[in-house]
Amino acid sequence: MTTKPVLVVGAGGALGLEIVRRLRADGRNVLASYRTVRAGTVETLAALGAEAVRVDLDDPETLSPALARSSAAVFTPILTVSAQAAEHLNEACRAVFFSSNN
Repeated sequence: MTTKPVLVVGAGGALGLEIVRRLRADGRNVLASYRTVRAGTVETLAALGAEAVRVDLDDPETLSPALARSSAAVFTPILTVSAQAAEHLNEACRAVFFSSNN
């Protein structure tokens, strides 16, 4: 049986990337989302063993499928942006909203 991944929203940033590192070090399956395409982001996430996926919190067409695949989600973008995504959570997906900005 494959365990559903933990979705890390904002995995392309410093905080999200560190969360991906720690989850992978703990043996967790990780779906690492990023919004902004930066050189090396996908490669760095893949090297950690995470599956990289582009997600825009303002676009339910990208957010909802990622949440549906996940058992839990960690949101690292600024809270005013992440909070809007809460309406797309399903009952089976636990979530943590964390931001170094607030």
